[in-house]
Amino acid sequence: MSLAGIKALTVDTGGTVLDWHSSFCDAFAAAGHRHGIERNWAALANDLRRRSMKAMMNLGETEPPRYNFDDAHRFCLDALLADEGLDAFDETDRHAIAWDAPLGFKAWPDVKEGLAALRAHRMAVSFTLLSYRLVIDSSRRNGLC
Repeated sequence: MSLAGIKALTVDTGGTVLDWHSSFCDAFAAAGHRHGIERNWAALANDLRRRSMKAMMNLGETEPPRYNFDDAHRFCLDALLADEGLDAFDETDRHAIAWDAPLGFKAWPDVKEGLAALRAHRMAVSFTLLSYRLVIDSSRRNGLC
């Protein structure tokens, strides 16, 4: 198969380039620590991700989208905390988990070098469900642009 006709590559930013799990897990743990609560924070991080992804699937298929991934993180977090009886998590905690944690997403260690190698021969661009804010901020912070 020849790659001669390929001019651009799209890269899945959200789940492939960025480590969302660690940021969410750390944010849950920090909020729990603040309130003296212990839980399986990794499982809650996974549940938040599952709920957020489900909220984004087929969004805009039958009507214009009413929210983006940033919004989905927040309303899915609110529902998760209610389901888990974590009402002690206040607005500061919720903001830290749903807004600040995604701003702290780190790229996997080999991503920068891999993107540089791809860009040496082709244009490589983000293809993602993430909001523009997350893609741009994460790309800048991780030196991926």
